[in-house]
Amino acid sequence: VTHLRRQFADTDLSPLEVRSKAIRTRTHKYVWRSDEIEEFYDLRSDPQENDDRIARDGVRAEELRRQLFGWFAEVSQPRERAA
Repeated sequence: VTHLRRQFADTDLSPLEVRSKAIRTRTHKYVWRSDEIEEFYDLRSDPQENDDRIARDGVRAEELRRQLFGWFAEVSQPRERAA
């Protein structure tokens, strides 16, 4: 992004700095973004992910959010090396 800032000094490039992470099951997909926008899709009824259900299915979305960040916490832990 730094080289883009020099090339496009008069352009707001902040949307390019948004990070996103997702978790998917066979039936649902949850997307977390660093700009605090969340998305949640029912892949059975909406395989093209056009209908964001985050406001209507917050309980299930929260379950996937916890799984996603639980996984990140787990893989971020330093591992003990075998002797």
